[in-house]
Amino acid sequence: MDDIERASAELDGMFRQRIVPAVVRTDGHVVQAEHKRAQLVVTSIQALTNQLVGRFEARIANARAEVSSVERRTSRSILALLIGAPLLAAGITLHVPAGPKNGVSARRRSASCVVMGPSRHHMGSITATARPSPMPTEAAT
Repeated sequence: MDDIERASAELDGMFRQRIVPAVVRTDGHVVQAEHKRAQLVVTSIQALTNQLVGRFEARIANARAEVSSVERRTSRSILALLIGAPLLAAGITLHVPAGPKNGVSARRRSASCVVMGPSRHHMGSITATARPSPMPTEAAT
């Protein structure tokens, strides 16, 4: 990029300092000679520009290849999740014990014991519950 800027500045200087004054003086030989020199500078600018474009195109190709790679990895990951998640759910479902002994019924009984307090059914033979002691009255004193 710096070489292109230097060559462009050189070309600008050639036009300002040599070609334009030769045109104003109507000196055709100088105009033709300077034009040939300017054409060499333009050719070098074109070559440098083509190199720069080639580097940019190579970077673009690398970026596209990386994007394609990321897209493939992402697609494989999504496919694995779409297949794996239902299989995991099915495995968990088969592994969790079911039925009244270990299933929902036992959990409901435990939950009702917590919410409603112990009952004869849960406590077995213990049926007594704690009662608050009576409050002393003024007449008793």
